[in-house]
Order: sequence, then structure tokens, then C-alpha cells
Amino acid sequence: MQYEFQEILWHTCQSLVTKVETFKELPPPVMMKLVTLMKPEIYLPNDVVVHAGEVGSEMFFIYVGVLAVFTESGKEICHLSDGTHFGEIALLLNEPRVASVVAIDFCELYRLTKKDFHDAIEPYPQVKAKILKAAYDRFRETRIISQQ
Repeated sequence: MQYEFQEILWHTCQSLVTKVETFKELPPPVMMKLVTLMKPEIYLPNDVVVHAGEVGSEMFFIYVGVLAVFTESGKEICHLSDGTHFGEIALLLNEPRVASVVAIDFCELYRLTKKDFHDAIEPYPQVKAKILKAAYDRFRETRIISQQ
């Protein structure tokens, strides 16, 4: 029964994880472990998934739905939809979230916690270093956009 659940989760989520640019070079065992650790969550219209300024401890993968991204000042930046992700900066760095994310319609997301991510990646220090560098680069880029 547990094996069947993991197979279903792998089939559902592996394409979501492989779309994350910073995760593309993860070894297959790490990728499999991350996928099996992801937890499904449901959000309804107007539910706030994350708040700008808070220190996050997870990232999200959008399986179904549309979410709006807002700067700390309330300016709408973009929409995110099926197959995209957000929160990797909070997952990888100890920085406050640079944007708020709000569900526009019914959303099914998968959540990956910082602890689960670090437990899975710990045996691969070179991969971890590369992922952290990419996260810092994206953090700086996102900060510039949110300050405009």
C-alpha cells in the first residue's frame, strides 16, 4: 500500500520537481526522496499561501490552480499556474519572503519543507552548493524586481 502511494506521488509530482531550474541536476535518488516527502495542500480563492516579509520554511509546487504574486507594497507582479513553483528562496535561504502569494481559484499545491529538503540533499555537498548559489542569484534578482 505504501509503495503504491509512493508510485502515485512520483507520477504526479516528478514533473513538477524537474521543472525547478535549481533542481535539474539532482541525483535520481534525491529527486525520488523529495517527491515522496511532498505533502498535498488545498487552497480556496483568496486564501493567502505565504506572506511577504515572513521567514518561510517551505516551497510549493502548483499541481492545479492559479495564484497571484504581490510585492510587500501590494503591487501585483504576476500569476502562477499549473506546473510552476514558488518559495524555493525560503526553502534554501534564511531570508524573509519577498512576495505574498494568494490563491485566485481552487488550488492543489504540493509542499516541500526545508527540513525534508536538507535531509535529502545532505549526502551531496557539491549539488547542495550549486543549488544554494542559484538560490542566492534568484533572491537578488527578485529583490530588485520587488523594489521597482
